[in-house]
Amino acid sequence: MKTLFCKVFSLAVLGMLMAAPAVADDLGVFRIDQAVLVGSAELPAGVYVFRASDRGHVLVYDESQTKVVAAALTRRDSLKL
Repeated sequence: MKTLFCKVFSLAVLGMLMAAPAVADDLGVFRIDQAVLVGSAELPAGVYVFRASDRGHVLVYDESQTKVVAAALTRRDSLKL
């Protein structure tokens, strides 16, 4: 009984891992020369790291990436080149 449970449980975990979409983040470092509004947060001039997920979440970190200073939801579209 225990081996059957272990087999079924491991197959269920494997199925859940395969069904979960892969989420890759895009990362960009920007220097902003004047104050900018991101979502509802105003960012003063400085260097920031923007991380955007496939699901439309954009997190803005300080330069050392230790603190989230802003967050926003966006709609992600591909660029037509």
